Amino acid sequence: MDGIRNVDDLIRAKNLTPEEMTQFKDLIEEFKERERKIKENINTARSNLNQLLNTITTFSEKTSVLGKALNSLLEEIDIAKLKMMSSDKFYRE
Repeated sequence: MDGIRNVDDLIRAKNLTPEEMTQFKDLIEEFKERERKIKENINTARSNLNQLLNTITTFSEKTSVLGKALNSLLEEIDIAKLKMMSSDKFYRE
């Protein structure tokens, strides 16, 4: 069954006679419909995963920017605390 990827490949591989095609017509149609739905679901899943990846990428970028801004703010707070500290709190040799 190597190389069989869909219903049509299977039908060709089994060399169904016209009588067998008629006999299994409903089953073949059902399998083709399922195959179509599977392809549709795969495409939807890929699209959703791409959207998720884009959202995660944007979130990561914004988190990085926020982290840099927070670090800068913390540095400014430390500088302000040092400036506001009385001189007798500094260690001197």
